[in-house]
Amino acid sequence: MGVMDTVPQRQAPRFRRPRPDASAQTGVAVDGPSLTEAAPAAGAARRCAPGFANGPTVPDLLWPTLKALERSGGSASNMEIFKAVVDIMELSDAAMEIPHMSRGQYVEPEVEYRSRWARTRLKNVGMIVNSEKCVWALTSSGR
Repeated sequence: MGVMDTVPQRQAPRFRRPRPDASAQTGVAVDGPSLTEAAPAAGAARRCAPGFANGPTVPDLLWPTLKALERSGGSASNMEIFKAVVDIMELSDAAMEIPHMSRGQYVEPEVEYRSRWARTRLKNVGMIVNSEKCVWALTSSGR
């Protein structure tokens, strides 16, 4: 009996199964343009179109958020911005009823959750500022 007979042989690496085609789940081609490039103006095509059952995406909400702040005179609260965005985008009741789940429990509508992320992204690029708690204002670059 040789040394190689007592040492366990290393098994061939196991390969993971290929991921399912992401475009079938998201409606966006994997090799195609990014969501920000493919996003229609004000999210019109995503409102209730088949295949986009999850409502508008964060990039879809960016421009309406700026327009909502502009309409309110340059400054508004979270709820005022959210209501104006819903009005600007003409979101259906079906889009408003999509739940955002956290740890398996309903927290809020998904659109409201994504609207907060849209404000955060706009803040990160310097288009809006959080002037005080729950109040947002346009900057000179956001006007």
